[in-house]
Amino acid sequence: MAIQLDSREVKLGDIFIAIKGQNNDGNKYALDALQNGASLVVVDDTNYITASSNKILYVKSSIEALKYLGKYYLDNSNIKTLIGITGSCGKTTTRTWVNYILSKSFETCASIRNYNTMLGLPICLSNIQPTTQVGIFELGTNNIGEINELSTYLNPNIGIITNIYESHIGKFKNIEELANEKISIINGIRNNGLLLYDGDCQFCNLIIEKCKMKNITPISIGFSNNCHYKVQYNTNLVQVNNIKYSIGTIGKHYAYISAIVIALIENLGLDINYYLKYFKDLKPLNGRGIYKEYKYNNKQFILVDDTYNASPSSMNASLEILQQFNNSKIIVIGEMLELGNYSEYYHNKLAETLNNIENTKIYFIGNRNLHEIINKYNKIECYEELDENIIKNILNNIENNNILFLKGSRGIKLEKILEYVKLH
Repeated sequence: MAIQLDSREVKLGDIFIAIKGQNNDGNKYALDALQNGASLVVVDDTNYITASSNKILYVKSSIEALKYLGKYYLDNSNIKTLIGITGSCGKTTTRTWVNYILSKSFETCASIRNYNTMLGLPICLSNIQPTTQVGIFELGTNNIGEINELSTYLNPNIGIITNIYESHIGKFKNIEELANEKISIINGIRNNGLLLYDGDCQFCNLIIEKCKMKNITPISIGFSNNCHYKVQYNTNLVQVNNIKYSIGTIGKHYAYISAIVIALIENLGLDINYYLKYFKDLKPLNGRGIYKEYKYNNKQFILVDDTYNASPSSMNASLEILQQFNNSKIIVIGEMLELGNYSEYYHNKLAETLNNIENTKIYFIGNRNLHEIINKYNKIECYEELDENIIKNILNNIENNNILFLKGSRGIKLEKILEYVKLH
């Protein structure tokens, strides 16, 4: 009996909660949800109700009802280990990898899709089953106070801060304010709990100080010698302290995320040797750096789909991996959104990186105001948005064994190129 906010996704027995959004009002679809099999619909506006039913519950605030129901599912569960994950990058990969590894021994429940807000988290909690032993949930933020609210609501006994970078910095005054937002996950962690965090982060001292105030044990993971879990890697081979294993992908940031999983397993008191054999299955998620062969105009090439999102740090990490390949490349970069007043600064740094990549055809898709910054060396073709002609122009440059690399913020919709390749 899961919670649904979209009447079209209601299945028999689900609870539909009508939420008023900026563009739509869920109260309009309460009767549709009943027709689709909802056992209960919760509304805070009866203007759209044309029939009476004992399955319709009127409340003052549907959002508050949603929070209450999510908390009810959690408080009445048998979960012993509750994990909250925040950070600038890598939350979903961390959640997915932790869930995959721990599911080898436990009944788990994890966040779905990108449901990491105060609307999404209760929906994820409604998927908890009586047999669930471990819960793994993402906590996202775009504004001050969201992580604190989510963490306090979830009340995990283990918190994870994957990293603190400049993602979404446009919503904050500066990196310090953004860091305080991420670190506020500590406020909701139970006393005597654990916090796993990036030991190479510039805010380590603040994290440690906050943990001491809450009697929480801080555990650092990173590439520095002073980290509790020191990471070393060579392509897909990883060593964390004295533990050696392989993962199903390459890249420094993926090695780091796998080390978070190692640290978590050990601090749960589990036998690390039992789980290591499964680490080879850890691979990038859809839209986050998957390499796959395609054919276009009878040319065989590798397409790297990293179109899910982009920030300066994730862009640098992806380009670092890309440059390990000797193949000729076509790089399509989408604008990095949500950088606010820092946009020109970070796109200028991106331009310097791109212009140092040799023997590569490069395209930039994004705001015209950034074109001069990106193309200051007259090497990069710039367009405001993708259309069929531009996509054809890009694809017609492909030769056998090329790598076509796509990365940008979701709003730029670089996945249109992948969709075009699949259709042609």
